[in-house]
Amino acid sequence: MLSKFEVREASKPRNYKFTLKENGFYMTLKRRVREKLRKLNYRPSKKTEFLHLAIIVSLFSLSWLGTVLDSLVVLALAGLALCWVATSTHNYFHQRDSWRMYAFNLSLMNFRSWRVSHALSHHVYSNSLHDLEMSMFEPFMCWLPGRQYGTKVQRWISIFISPIVYTGLFHAQILIRLFLSVTKKNIMYWDDLLSLSLPVFLYLTTDVGLKTSFLNWQLIVAIGSFIFAFIGLTAAHHDPEILHDGDAQRKDIDWGLYQMDTIIDRGDIKWSDLLVLTHFGEHALHHLFPTLDHGALKHLYPELNQTMKEFDTELREINHWGHIKGQKKQLLRIERNPLPPGSKKLK
Repeated sequence: MLSKFEVREASKPRNYKFTLKENGFYMTLKRRVREKLRKLNYRPSKKTEFLHLAIIVSLFSLSWLGTVLDSLVVLALAGLALCWVATSTHNYFHQRDSWRMYAFNLSLMNFRSWRVSHALSHHVYSNSLHDLEMSMFEPFMCWLPGRQYGTKVQRWISIFISPIVYTGLFHAQILIRLFLSVTKKNIMYWDDLLSLSLPVFLYLTTDVGLKTSFLNWQLIVAIGSFIFAFIGLTAAHHDPEILHDGDAQRKDIDWGLYQMDTIIDRGDIKWSDLLVLTHFGEHALHHLFPTLDHGALKHLYPELNQTMKEFDTELREINHWGHIKGQKKQLLRIERNPLPPGSKKLK
């Protein structure tokens, strides 16, 4: 595939020289997973598709019901549904184009830009200076260790303002794209208008009027944004024992081992396919094989466990409360880790 998109030879060496050696961790795991996929029953992807469609339907149903009943509780549930639409649709913009990826735009965000910032940046260079999901929250929030990234006072301030950042994430995404389009650094596409389908639906199917339809939509978006950011930023990547740029790295710079070092998985949601889909579950396997449907990932643990044992590494897991605490501790962490996270030396 790469040859189809080649422009020229690189003029400078890569900043991050990860390896993909044939007998290294990742390529060994990849061969085993390839064999497993030949035998795997892909019906789990059908379940994922059903759950995704059900969440979209619930968003419109709860938005309508909350508007008709003038119920803040139901509108809050609609906000949760909007968050789940965004998190579950994340499964699809890692895959080939389909109508499902457009559902992401209901959140005011756009799957096109997230295919760059998330799929091409975050997934390849997790927690590094090339990870756009690290820099997009600066200067309000910064998880990188090092005094050049903020004083202790600034980091405490980031904890207190983080709820505001969470709530404004969806709106900030559309405003940034609009601003960049005015300066001709971005292109607005027809699918950016899909976010308007929810307020238009409320206006046409209820008798509350344009103003109330708009205000209820904005409330749903704000609640959905808060939950989305809260889940996303406490999902797997930020904890003092997780590798961030500036921390000591292991000598083996295999790309797969690097991914394992930048993740602590959530062990408390694996019992539910719905929670895995909507809360970025099975995160280590998702990072190693992002184009695979979330429903298939749970079947790959035997191959992962076998390979981890051979390369003396581990899959670290904690519950969501542990991630919430860890993310706050990481925001406050200035000192760099002297030992490579994931080496079993940090406890």
